[in-house]
Amino acid sequence: TDTVVTDTDARTTTVTGASAGTYQVRVRGRAANSEDHDNDPMTDPVTVHRLGFTSEIVTVTNSLVHHLPPNRVTEVEVTPASQSLIVEWEPPVVDTQDVGGARLSAVYAYKVRHREVGTSAWTTSDTLYPRNTRRICRLDGICTNPRSYTIESLTGGSNYEVAVVAINANGSGEWSWDRGGHTPND
Repeated sequence: TDTVVTDTDARTTTVTGASAGTYQVRVRGRAANSEDHDNDPMTDPVTVHRLGFTSEIVTVTNSLVHHLPPNRVTEVEVTPASQSLIVEWEPPVVDTQDVGGARLSAVYAYKVRHREVGTSAWTTSDTLYPRNTRRICRLDGICTNPRSYTIESLTGGSNYEVAVVAINANGSGEWSWDRGGHTPND
């Protein structure tokens, strides 16, 4: 059975009522334009919908065990910079023993939060959509992490706590254990 989801501006959508099985999914963009169809100023323009290119077909397996949020983010590193902290992390480890043998839905986004030590209010980033790969290393040995976020406009000489959370189709996991960071005096 074909299911078509239309008129959405969201990056993601959920198709409800799907039973366990394998499905094929593709995305097609659509634009709406208001046009004067008959060059008659007495008639209203008509909205014309034009379809864009269709994505490649992606095969998705819907298993009833993909119902859990992700595990904690691992290997959070905080590097001080001028009135800022650079936060890098690795994706959560999928340990099937921890989730009763269930496979987890893929992580597609993260959030980073921080607060000055001794305060209670956290500041949380917008949702981040980094590439889903490991560290990228050049031939000269210099590596970059696609999961990186810079917290800016911090007070020099202050200590901060930082945490990261992973997000999948089933929600947010638990925040990583708080990591400390100290901004240098400039």
